[in-house]
Amino acid sequence: MTITHSGNQISCLEVRDLDWVFQMLWEQQREVVLMVGLDDMSYAEISLMLGMPVEAVMSRLSRGRERLRDVTARVRPESKPGVTST
Repeated sequence: MTITHSGNQISCLEVRDLDWVFQMLWEQQREVVLMVGLDDMSYAEISLMLGMPVEAVMSRLSRGRERLRDVTARVRPESKPGVTST
């Protein structure tokens, strides 16, 4: 899945960066993260749609969010303690 944008709310550079970060997730994690975050689906809805237990949805979401935090922490110097940006 590739993220696209319409309008001027965010720049093409930001969209490219966001797409790159999401590509760092396993497909199964990315799918669940986007269903919760963009489609505002409940765990139960995702469970039914993907044919898996709710616990599996919750696990994929948790691991996907953790991976997003790890990846963004490594690429954003301002997120590291003691480093400031100008």
